[in-house]
Amino acid sequence: MHIQNNWIIGVLYAFIFHVNGFINIKENEGIAVGIITDHNTEQIRKTFEYAINVANTELGVPLIGYNEEIKFGDSIEGYTKICKFMQNGIGAIFGPSSRQTSAHLLTVCDAKDVPYMYPHMSDHVEGFNLYPNPLDLARILHNVIDLFKWTRFIFLYESSDYLSILNGLMSFYISDGPLINVLRYDLKLNGNYKAVLRRVRKSEDGQIVVVGSTPSVAELLRQAQQVGIMNDKYSYIIGNLDLQTFDLEEYKYSEANITGFRMFSPTQSIVQDLISHLDYSGSINDRIINDSCPITLEMALTYDAVQVFAATTKKIMYRPQALNCSDQSSQVQTDGSTFKNYMRSTNIEEKTITGPVYFDGNIRKGYTLDIVELQTTGLVKIGTWDERNNLTIQRPPQSKLWSEVDANSLVNQTFRVLISVPNKPYASLVESHKKLVGNNQYEGYSIDLIKELSAKLGFNYILINGGSNYGNFNKTTNKTTGMMKEINEGRAELAITDLTITSEREEIIDFSIPFMNLDWPYRDKLNNALLELQEQGVLAQLKNKWWNVVGAGVCKKKSDSQVASLDLKSLGGVYLVLGVGSGLSLIYGLIMWCIYVARKANYYEVPFGAAFLEELRIAINVANNERILKSAQSVYSRSRNSLLSIDSIDTDSEVEKSSKTDEESENTY
Repeated sequence: MHIQNNWIIGVLYAFIFHVNGFINIKENEGIAVGIITDHNTEQIRKTFEYAINVANTELGVPLIGYNEEIKFGDSIEGYTKICKFMQNGIGAIFGPSSRQTSAHLLTVCDAKDVPYMYPHMSDHVEGFNLYPNPLDLARILHNVIDLFKWTRFIFLYESSDYLSILNGLMSFYISDGPLINVLRYDLKLNGNYKAVLRRVRKSEDGQIVVVGSTPSVAELLRQAQQVGIMNDKYSYIIGNLDLQTFDLEEYKYSEANITGFRMFSPTQSIVQDLISHLDYSGSINDRIINDSCPITLEMALTYDAVQVFAATTKKIMYRPQALNCSDQSSQVQTDGSTFKNYMRSTNIEEKTITGPVYFDGNIRKGYTLDIVELQTTGLVKIGTWDERNNLTIQRPPQSKLWSEVDANSLVNQTFRVLISVPNKPYASLVESHKKLVGNNQYEGYSIDLIKELSAKLGFNYILINGGSNYGNFNKTTNKTTGMMKEINEGRAELAITDLTITSEREEIIDFSIPFMNLDWPYRDKLNNALLELQEQGVLAQLKNKWWNVVGAGVCKKKSDSQVASLDLKSLGGVYLVLGVGSGLSLIYGLIMWCIYVARKANYYEVPFGAAFLEELRIAINVANNERILKSAQSVYSRSRNSLLSIDSIDTDSEVEKSSKTDEESENTY
């Protein structure tokens, strides 16, 4: 009887749960869909909501969105959230960014026949994934590598998740394929890839294929520039489809050949509408600069997945029910399997960001990729790839812009300049009864210096108080602090201050005055301008002003020696040292020569004067490069050996033999 009562209670509970699900749907008069985020949560949530609003304009039964946030990689928390969704009658679930968490949640949804959508590369064929299959990515890379006629290259990959691309790429080559050097760049899992990149620099290969996650590939390019492999000797093919979101400004002038792919163009009207909805600061033109934009592929695929789901609901009735998420429950979504099968047969040609969508089995098809190349004007489309036509190159003619006359011109550029305030005499606040703002509130040597550089090179600048923390670089954590961090992470371009040079700091910034980001495209122009200011005496005048005239409380009295401009007068000391040194060398040479002549005259028993005159005559006779050893005109011919023939002169060996004989005679006595 007790068992029977429990069974009855269980049935009643299930019935109530089932009815409540229907009641919720009836009250909401829509289909509930939920998204679980663990990365870039705010922007993905807004994209999800915006996609639902767009889809609902054409739906009789609207979609109702719900969202939950979890920690990245927390599968247990993800399972809790997904069960909460199911208990409220969810119609579909959009998974998180973490591949491990997503794979776990996919298993749960598949067991309950709930459609599961996820927007990242995966080897799993279950669920609905709008991201290109790894084998298709391998095919795209193969086509581009063949186009470039690479006979050897380095394949850099982040983790084992990307080896499926390598395996697919290898399947296109038999025995006559290129030589491939495979390297994992995130060996220590700490974000420091320089050890591997130095190996790349030492190798003979200048062609590189890179596959990995968006944050790691962006960081790899930055570190590649730091170790010196971002120049005209290297060519990169980026296998990450988020290249349009990278900050590529500092690589545009590196002369490295960077080629990549993208699934959508930032100039599409649907993309611009999404950007406006996300409320990024600035105008549309400010948000889309050099054909790059802040919309990630994950955001775009989330938008498209909502449209695919919504299009399916227009063709088949779908009323999701509340489910028990327990492993012991065999309850599944009643229409879930039918709905999923119908969605796989759906073919959407428009109203998506990444192009047409249809499924070949469980693999997304129908898309077209843009082939893009980094030029001085930004990312430029040079061709397309699709499954039917493969690679089509349509490189546009390069227009002659005024900026291309001098690609590194600083004219009308605006730079953010860090200063340390207060730090007399370099920088301090202006003492005034008026309230000053902007650049006018600062004064000092650094401020005057940037003014001079700005006037000479034609750029604009914004002064930013960077505080007293100049910063350091930690090799262990690969992180910087203070001003160095601001420059390294792109929040400032220059810093002018009294910074001590260390080996750690030299690894990531260039020490000029001012110091700047390593390999900054405008570095040479600034250095040349500084040299001109030095030659013109401007730097000397600024130093005299702020160290002596104004004083700023640093120097109590003027220094006796002033730094003069770099002119001929300033080089007088150098010439004096050279002249005195040359004179002393000449005197020393004459003395040694006289000693040589005196010894020779003594040996041949001739007067020193006669020997000196003969040696001098021979020395100044530069036209004659031969000297007759025995001559009647020579003063040495009347010497003690003048009556001896050559045959009568003892050789060295005879002299040595005679000496030994004398020694033996002495020993006998």
